[in-house]
Amino acid sequence: MKHRIKRLIWVVASVLGWAVLPTLGLGQDTSLTLEQALEIARRRAPVILAARARIEEARARLKGASVLLRENPTIETEAGPRISNPERFTDVDVSLTQELELGGRRKARIAGAQAGIARETADSEGAARRLLREVAAAFSRALAAQERIALLTTTEKLAEEFQQIAEHRSRAGDIAILEVNLARTSVARTRAELHVADAELSAELGELRVLLGMKTGESRKVMGELQAHAVYDAATLAEGALNARPDFKALQADLGEAEAEVRLGEGFKWPDLGFTTLAAAVIAVIGASLVLALTLVPVVSGLVLRPRPAGTPEDVWLVRQLKRIYAPALDWCMQWPKTVVLLSVLVTAPTIFAGVYVGSDFMPKLDEGAFLIQTVLPPEASLDQVDRVNHQFEDALREFPEVEDVVRRSGRAERTEDPMPHTMSDVLVVLKANRSRSGEILETAMRERLANVPSAAVLFTTPLGMRVDEGLGGTRRTSMYGYSVRT
Repeated sequence: MKHRIKRLIWVVASVLGWAVLPTLGLGQDTSLTLEQALEIARRRAPVILAARARIEEARARLKGASVLLRENPTIETEAGPRISNPERFTDVDVSLTQELELGGRRKARIAGAQAGIARETADSEGAARRLLREVAAAFSRALAAQERIALLTTTEKLAEEFQQIAEHRSRAGDIAILEVNLARTSVARTRAELHVADAELSAELGELRVLLGMKTGESRKVMGELQAHAVYDAATLAEGALNARPDFKALQADLGEAEAEVRLGEGFKWPDLGFTTLAAAVIAVIGASLVLALTLVPVVSGLVLRPRPAGTPEDVWLVRQLKRIYAPALDWCMQWPKTVVLLSVLVTAPTIFAGVYVGSDFMPKLDEGAFLIQTVLPPEASLDQVDRVNHQFEDALREFPEVEDVVRRSGRAERTEDPMPHTMSDVLVVLKANRSRSGEILETAMRERLANVPSAAVLFTTPLGMRVDEGLGGTRRTSMYGYSVRT
């Protein structure tokens, strides 16, 4: 019984081994035709896979260039204790900044990314063509080496037969020993050529495996026939090359990418537009009001302000409801005028006292990312003295790590809307976007640092704040005529 079980297990194992081994490709060489080699090259060759990866990378760059806002919004939060005798409180400052690009830079980046995809696609087609050409050439050389091996094998057998005949004839005395040696030399030469052909076949098969990305243990043989190639017309090949050659397509894509780079460079002529929290809120409110004025207001007006049919009251329903509330209130006010005046005074009086402690600025201060410092020197100061003192101001301001650049303008022409003598200078201090200290702290520190520079008065403001103040305050100019100053 045990002998039968062992025999049954051996039979089952043999059947499974014969069924599984062919599927694993173990112990056998798989023949490969030219069509199969080209298909494997298209599907898994390392050169093709690398070209496809570059195309995907170019597509990813296109997705990155298609993003509407290139820079993410920046949220800055500052918090810290503040001491104001005798009180102590915590100051929290939150700001949101978003930068926008002008001058069509986003379109230029998209065009450049699209040109990059076209160039990578053309390069991929060119790499595929070169690879298929190399695969076909290696396959043909391997097939030729294989055919040569077969021919040399037959030649070796014939040479061995000639050697045997020569040896028999030499023993019989029909030929000299020289003929036997020549036959032996022919056999040796044939065997040497056979070894060289075998080495050439191994080299060509190795190159073919490298081109196709085959594994080390994967053994393949070539199968096919060597035949004459087709004859092509030179004019037809030239016409097709001009229309479909990948290198020409790549050159066209490079030209498009260069043109996109030129448009991108021209777009940098426009400054970057940034919106802080208040500016973004004002723009959002104006945009929302515009949308409502164009969409909701006409619809509501059409529903509420309809033409009155004959026999209907003169006022619409909404006005009638408002009059029902307003008419009794007006009658009561007319009956009790003194009471109304007294109530009005009681409501208005507290606002007068509160207005004394409320800021009088036209608009709240914005974090414009820059300071505009106005320096004023005595009227008798010369232009050299003004320049020397302002250079001291500029050097002192550049000591701050938050300062990116300092630009100065001294005086304004008399024919401008806001003339200014040469003793007055506007110093524009551009701050870095990623600064660690807030604008108020920087202003305090700069005031303390500039107080050490003598012979000048310093006024701090911002570019937009100065324009608003000039617009509200106006400009006064006095013209004097005469032959001398005394007149």
